[in-house]
Amino acid sequence: AGVPHCKWVAASRADLELNGPVVLDGIEAKLGYPIFVKPANAGSSVGISKAADRAALEKGVEIALREDDKVMFEEFVDAQEVECAAIGNPDDQYKNGVSQTVIPAHLSEEKLDEVRAEARKAYLALGCSGLSRCDFFVARGTGRVLCNELNTLPGFTSISMYPKLMAHEGYSYPALVDKLLTLAVHRRKGAY
Repeated sequence: AGVPHCKWVAASRADLELNGPVVLDGIEAKLGYPIFVKPANAGSSVGISKAADRAALEKGVEIALREDDKVMFEEFVDAQEVECAAIGNPDDQYKNGVSQTVIPAHLSEEKLDEVRAEARKAYLALGCSGLSRCDFFVARGTGRVLCNELNTLPGFTSISMYPKLMAHEGYSYPALVDKLLTLAVHRRKGAY
């Protein structure tokens, strides 16, 4: 979909168990160190490691495989992390505001608009509906915007970032819940 992102490699448990050394050689060659090692389907930073060498990479794989059967390997980017809350159903692609807010960051309004635009593209490309938190890196030095991940079921407690981002946009917690329920009902009824 043309959304810029970090370099990454994925490997299954079977790949890692059958050809681990060869798979890890390829990952080292493609990504260089340091490498982030993540279970593909875990949240809240569970099972994530930062590897600076082969021994740490192997240990990171072991930790990630405790959480999932697929492991993601990502390049390190020296960057500022920016999170963008998105809300809406697929029919919102022609309306203003799928990407609701960005953490007030020390970035220019132009750069924040770029993050919002990439969040919108990613949200729509993945067919998201309801809510998502789109996490980005803005690389230090170059200012390049890179999509890190979309959380299609982000945390929703009083300390979670998604409700905080939406509160910044003017949605109280009850209003946000009402909006999400309305979107779900419209989606269920095929209103989009």
